Amino acid sequence: MSQWTHVAGIIRLDSIGATLLRGNKDEITRQVKEAAEKILGYTVKFDSPAEQPCTVPTGSEGSLQYEVVHTGGDGELAWGHVAIWGDLRDFGEEDVPKITKWFEESLLKMKPRPGTQFANKIDQVVAAFSIRDAVLSVNVEYGLKRILTWDNVAQKLLCR
Repeated sequence: MSQWTHVAGIIRLDSIGATLLRGNKDEITRQVKEAAEKILGYTVKFDSPAEQPCTVPTGSEGSLQYEVVHTGGDGELAWGHVAIWGDLRDFGEEDVPKITKWFEESLLKMKPRPGTQFANKIDQVVAAFSIRDAVLSVNVEYGLKRILTWDNVAQKLLCR
C-alpha cells in the first residue's frame, strides 16, 4: 500500500520586484517567472525523463509542482502569486521536513535585500520580491496535517 502526501499552497508576490523591471507586461512576467524558478527549483512529473533535473521535494511518481501567475494590474500592491500543489507517492511523515525546509528556504531567498549588488537582472528581481503572505498545507495520509505559514515580521516559517 502506498503512502501519499498531499500538498496545496500559495505565495503572494507583491509588486515591488516587478517595478524594477522595464519592458512590456509579457516580458516582465517572463522575468519574474524565471526569477521565481531560480529560487523554487526544478520540478518533474510522473512521465518526465529520468535525466531531467529536480530540486524540489519528490515522491516516487513526481515532485511538487508550482506555477507563477500574474494577477495584479497597474498600481496594485499584489503582483501575483505562486500556486503550489502535489501528490507525493511513497512520501511519509519522515519526509515532511524536506517540504518544510524547501518552503522556508525558498521564502527566505525571496525576502528583500536592500543595498545588494546584483550580478544580473534576475538576481535583482529575486532580491526585490516582497512576500507578505504564504501558506502551505501538508496532509500525510494516515498521519498528521500541517499548516505552514510565513510570518513576514519575524521572517520565519510557523508550523501549526
